[in-house]
Amino acid sequence: MNKLSDTLEQIERDIAAVALTDLPLVAGRLESLKVVVWSRLLQASTSPQQLLTLREAACFLRVSKSWMHQNTTIPRQRRPGSRIILFNRRDLQAFLDAGKVAESAPIPKILKEATKGLDTTSIPAYHRRELYR
Repeated sequence: MNKLSDTLEQIERDIAAVALTDLPLVAGRLESLKVVVWSRLLQASTSPQQLLTLREAACFLRVSKSWMHQNTTIPRQRRPGSRIILFNRRDLQAFLDAGKVAESAPIPKILKEATKGLDTTSIPAYHRRELYR
């Protein structure tokens, strides 16, 4: 923080030395920096719009509500004195990003050679209902 305050003091000194004709350009640049600072502050805070109910979170993840109840690895919040479970949208997105699988590895050459002569298309899949056999 000390380095930042020193930098800001240096900027103030530099602005005092800027010509009057260049001040509008400097003011515009400072306004754009102000927008960047405020956007970072707003992203850091957890607003009520980012908290999802159980139903909304299940729709976001495209899973059932019972799955959401059973899967305790997803961070959740509960308001004091309430039974309502809330989920943070960023936490859900991080959960989805952590579960992304890289492209599948190529099939090893040994497996290709071992299954070369087998016809796997003619093997019927078992199903307990006669209709689907």
